[in-house]
Amino acid sequence: MLLTGKLWEMLAYVALPVLYLLIRKHISRAHQALSEYRPILSEAHRLQHHSSMADKKLVLIPLIFICLRVWSTVRFVLTLCGSPAVQTPVLVVLHGIGNTFQGGANCIMFVLCTRAVRTRLFALCCCRPSQPPAESLAGPPKASAGDSGTHVGPDELPHT
Repeated sequence: MLLTGKLWEMLAYVALPVLYLLIRKHISRAHQALSEYRPILSEAHRLQHHSSMADKKLVLIPLIFICLRVWSTVRFVLTLCGSPAVQTPVLVVLHGIGNTFQGGANCIMFVLCTRAVRTRLFALCCCRPSQPPAESLAGPPKASAGDSGTHVGPDELPHT
């Protein structure tokens, strides 16, 4: 169990933050390199820290993983020590939620917290009121002076 699961999990506790720091360092260098080619940027934009939503999500990935998976590791260590606290209901529930909710956390973070995806999802469901037809916005068609009052649509024109 240690070699096939827990060892990889414990390595991930170290590897994810290290990879995050390396990625942040790379992004920072890229921003600096790009700023050399964009000297026209406003002073306010230069002073602003380059923290986008993607950067925030990049921080959350290792934090969410560690917060969800740590309960599994705690129970594993308690099992190795022979502690009766392994069966504590709170630990069992946190372990169960943490092991199964990683996909749900990713869904919330990358689907529901992304404005473009949220907009499309709301457009697909019935939460958005349907648009009334163009005819009802302008009112019923009005008869002109030479018109008999009946409206003939393009489908109803006689074919020659």
